[in-house]
Amino acid sequence: MKTNLLRNNGTWALLLGVLMLWGGAARAELAAVACVGTTDTKYEPGLKNTQQLVKFSGDASLLCTGVPFLLPTAVSIHTEGQAPLSCDLSLFSPVRSRFVIQWGDGTTSTAEAEPVVNEKQNGQFVLVVKGKVVEGRFPGALVTRTLISPTLDLNVCDSPQGVNRAEGLASLEVVSLP
Repeated sequence: MKTNLLRNNGTWALLLGVLMLWGGAARAELAAVACVGTTDTKYEPGLKNTQQLVKFSGDASLLCTGVPFLLPTAVSIHTEGQAPLSCDLSLFSPVRSRFVIQWGDGTTSTAEAEPVVNEKQNGQFVLVVKGKVVEGRFPGALVTRTLISPTLDLNVCDSPQGVNRAEGLASLEVVSLP
């Protein structure tokens, strides 16, 4: 009986060790998420035709679907920073941005990205940034964020205050494999 008890304790210890290693191992979560919504960005001082150091703060509200979410989920994104910016896109220098994604279940992902497209198309300002999740949920996931501001009046770039605010459409894609 003592032999069976030792054998069982040894088996349980081995099983417990395997479970601890398996449970403690970092496993990436599968993500295939697509989101659409709106964005609102503020600039201080306002954007002008000459490059200047500008503080920016932006918020987006989106609705997302895909894996791992069973139902559409509301998401918010906040970004802020400071960079040399201008209405004149020929003066644009790529600036790495950092933004926080607040998922509908209360978890967050922090992503870092840089612009891959920044242009005026048919009177609209289009910005596409690509990067990766660096902290929080979906670590290492690829992130693509697109902002389209059809309301950006570039004639205001010539005014003393410049462009203080840009509103428009936003999309977000987050993709990772475990």
